[in-house]
Amino acid sequence: MSFIFTEDNYCNATRHLGRAFFDCFEDLHVEVHGKQNTSRSNRYLHSWRFVENNPELPYLVHDTVAVANLFNLNTECSNTVVDDAEYIIQIEDECAQFQTSQDQLHVHRLMEFSFSVTYNHVWSVPVLHFRSQDLDGSMISRSRLLEFIKQGCYVTGNPDATIDGDENFISENEHPITGIPCFFLHPCKTSTRLHALSLSIQENFHESTTHDIRFHSLLLLSWLGMVLPAINFRISPCSYNHLLQKIKRLPISD
Repeated sequence: MSFIFTEDNYCNATRHLGRAFFDCFEDLHVEVHGKQNTSRSNRYLHSWRFVENNPELPYLVHDTVAVANLFNLNTECSNTVVDDAEYIIQIEDECAQFQTSQDQLHVHRLMEFSFSVTYNHVWSVPVLHFRSQDLDGSMISRSRLLEFIKQGCYVTGNPDATIDGDENFISENEHPITGIPCFFLHPCKTSTRLHALSLSIQENFHESTTHDIRFHSLLLLSWLGMVLPAINFRISPCSYNHLLQKIKRLPISD
């Protein structure tokens, strides 16, 4: 079955979720920066905000984050200059070390990611867009992005952790608002997932109905929490709990 996330539902949920992130910012900031493991904590996306861009619909955006990506100097990337300080940056000891394994030299390289959530009128669902690039601004290839995703899945012990195990869920196009080339998670199955999430929300939050602004805000947050791990990012459990409490205290109607 499918679920129709109307334009009004999306607009209201986006505004309320963006405000909830903003209200929780200081708590989330302390939580993230208090962690010692930078390589993991910078995969937590806690700085979402909503943008009013009339005449377009409001949409969620997230500040650019830098993450370390392990690549092999003896593979197709070997022609890339990697000994430049622009690329090898000591964000922590493990990211500054070279490793030799089976006669192959590996190095951690920083990549930048930026994210946004927009509304797709054709499918009537939210869509996650993201741009991934090197520090010089050049967009990384889809094949390199998939390798980055696979590396993260092996680190977490789940090598098949993609949406339905299908690599084709990632597509490329221009961003519908900014016009900048980016990747996005194809929305063809989003309505089915939203339907499953809506049933779970109604079961676990009995006071929330499908006409309740809290319901649609919870639905958007739940969907975001579901799709981000498919590309090796997430909302931390503590942050997620903060947001749940904020949303549950919203008035029943907008």
